[in-house]
Amino acid sequence: MLWGRIPEQTLIVFTGDEEGDSRGAEEAMAFLGEHDPLWQNIEVVISLDLTEEFYGRHHFTIENFSIEEDHSGSLMQFNSAHGLQEYLSCFLSHPAFIKDAEGDDTWEYAEHDVNCFTFCLPCKLLGSDMHDSEGVAILTETLHEYAEALALLLKGIHNDLKIKKEILR
Repeated sequence: MLWGRIPEQTLIVFTGDEEGDSRGAEEAMAFLGEHDPLWQNIEVVISLDLTEEFYGRHHFTIENFSIEEDHSGSLMQFNSAHGLQEYLSCFLSHPAFIKDAEGDDTWEYAEHDVNCFTFCLPCKLLGSDMHDSEGVAILTETLHEYAEALALLLKGIHNDLKIKKEILR
């Protein structure tokens, strides 16, 4: 966002408390429901999170896939989570997909039948738990590469949706 690399029509929502019933995600969905034009145009939700997976080996992971079941009116249509993974692979080189990841707030978005996944930043625990006062360590190079990969992903999805909208006109 600081670099101005978030495409138009991208909605950024900062949420928290995923370990406590994902109230932030619930509030975001409630807000979008109150503003119907926003809700009707959602094609994918990308949840940003931390992971202990692949620290020092990958700059990001992608996990917790859920696909929209009712495709009517959607530009992004997938028959399976694997289809969503293949789509994301078009924009990113060598993504690390995690199949059996810890749950996060994507379950809340999935309940609203939207395509969603988590884009995670690998970290190392400094204490016994990610959420304790000891915190986590993140490699500087990983943080920069994570931001670059997220910008590429957003740009790729944005451009793809733009092309699909033009085709429909």
